[in-house]
Amino acid sequence: MKSDKLVGNIFFAVFSSLVAFAAWVGFATLFFRIILIDRSLALEDYMLVGGFIGIFMAMLIAITVAIVIGVINLVGAKIWGNKKSS
Repeated sequence: MKSDKLVGNIFFAVFSSLVAFAAWVGFATLFFRIILIDRSLALEDYMLVGGFIGIFMAMLIAITVAIVIGVINLVGAKIWGNKKSS
């Protein structure tokens, strides 16, 4: 029973990280499409938008890592807490 819960929680952590990964990949491709459609941008504009994409990607990756670590900590607390109490 506990191993089934663990598998479910690990699946949830992996699934949430994959969703966040897909979110920032979609965010980046959206910006690159905007850049590629409007070709009148100068090189400085490319660098500026690229910097913003990098900042948003870093923020989303950090949020994803924090969520996964939080889920793993909750899973561990539930498992070892139940073992100690029982």
